[in-house]
Amino acid sequence: MKKVVFSLVCIAVLFAGISCEKAPTQTEPTEDVTLSIVDYQEFNHPVSITTSDLQEVREEAYPDGSRMRVRIKPPHPNSNHWPINNIPQGFIVIQLDGVTGQHVYYIHESVVPEEGIEFAMIEQVYYLSDGSVVGGLEFSPHGTFFTDHTYLYWDFSYLYEEPPADLDLLYWAGEGDESWLVDLHRELEPQENRRVEFTIDHFSIYAIRRSTLPKPPPPSMIFMY
Repeated sequence: MKKVVFSLVCIAVLFAGISCEKAPTQTEPTEDVTLSIVDYQEFNHPVSITTSDLQEVREEAYPDGSRMRVRIKPPHPNSNHWPINNIPQGFIVIQLDGVTGQHVYYIHESVVPEEGIEFAMIEQVYYLSDGSVVGGLEFSPHGTFFTDHTYLYWDFSYLYEEPPADLDLLYWAGEGDESWLVDLHRELEPQENRRVEFTIDHFSIYAIRRSTLPKPPPPSMIFMY
């Protein structure tokens, strides 16, 4: 059965980076280290979901006209296939073969506005003064909220030959002292040998790092190095 799938491709760049998270676990404090950004790169991938796209997904998923309820979780993408082949009905899938890996982003049709939506997925790479590198992903425009989870599966296979033991997800608050928040710290699950599951309810900036690395300076400093 045909699905609506958006495929985005950008030029591959070699670098070391970091990955992403999924189920809530205990947050652990992270030591603040004063670092500067010595280089920064970003790669913009525009996405457009139109009313025609929504109609196509709905006709294929609900041929009798009935609609699925919200709060449906997709299966974890098969790590051995690209493009992915286990796309659940009712989901719009953005497949991004980017500089950090082959990422998969699921959005259920029920949470997309009737007029559709346009946004950008911006891959980011922070090169820090201690020689470490932190990878991230920005969803723009900021402040876009969904009525239910959307699901990002962040692929770190272009970054590591072996998956890291644990990861920190950094969330950009953009308020007050404009610092990163360590949102989650957790060990990877066995199925996350390539892609780490991450739920997104609103668009902002997220950075993912190996837990042994220091936090990068906040995004407001990226042009101050």
